[in-house]
Amino acid sequence: VIINPPFGARFIEGQKESFPLFRSTIKRAQTSSIDLAIALNTLEAMAPNGKAVLILGSKTGSQSNKLGTPENRLRSYERAEYLDLFNRFNVTDFFTIDGSMYSKMGAGWPVDIVVIDGKRSTPPAAQGGLVRPWISAPRVYNSWADLKPLINEARKPKVTTPVTPAATGVGNLPAVEPAVAGGGEQPGGIPGAPARPEVVPQGQRAEPA
Repeated sequence: VIINPPFGARFIEGQKESFPLFRSTIKRAQTSSIDLAIALNTLEAMAPNGKAVLILGSKTGSQSNKLGTPENRLRSYERAEYLDLFNRFNVTDFFTIDGSMYSKMGAGWPVDIVVIDGKRSTPPAAQGGLVRPWISAPRVYNSWADLKPLINEARKPKVTTPVTPAATGVGNLPAVEPAVAGGGEQPGGIPGAPARPEVVPQGQRAEPA
């Protein structure tokens, strides 16, 4: 699950609107934060062993790219909604991206990235779980160079098991794994549609991608 909801609050007649939190573990099961409401309620539908990445508006930030003092940052994370997040989901990483990294795109509000592995409570820090953001403010990334190792994984060559000609009945042609489309979709792009045959000009041989 990847969630990038709108940030902030919605006002009705000068008052912040509150949104319910379903299956919440906190006493006041609601929040005025649109992104936290959408994230927590969407995660409730995730599979028990599901994985998720949340892109949330940093509660310590401002449109002018300022994060505030370390003390102010800690106080900003002292919210029952974050306790609910750690109570219900296994948070494995939580960090902040400074808004200056993408301000040229028209927005500069810092964002928090939350990585989740499983629909279960985050273990205490003493047992190897992630330190809560209200105890130690999330680390901040200020450059793409520093962030790159976190998002780029080395592509490993795919190893396939050779198939003998007797098993394929196609002479000595190499074994080619068929493409697999996600979401129950057949190769060709239309859910439930039959696979589109590859058209090869006469005299040419199709090579595996």
